[in-house]
Amino acid sequence: MPFTVEGTAIADRVEKPEFQVSYDEGRTWTTAKGVDGSRLSVKHPAEPGTG
Repeated sequence: MPFTVEGTAIADRVEKPEFQVSYDEGRTWTTAKGVDGSRLSVKHPAEPGTG
């Protein structure tokens, strides 16, 4: 999943941003790893749908 850092984060020179993703409308959150400074590595749940 691609991402872009914009706004004040650029001015602050964020070197290692941290990301969290939710697959159940925000009830729980899981850490997602940044890859190559431009993509996220995420593991989608096995079952389709929104929790």
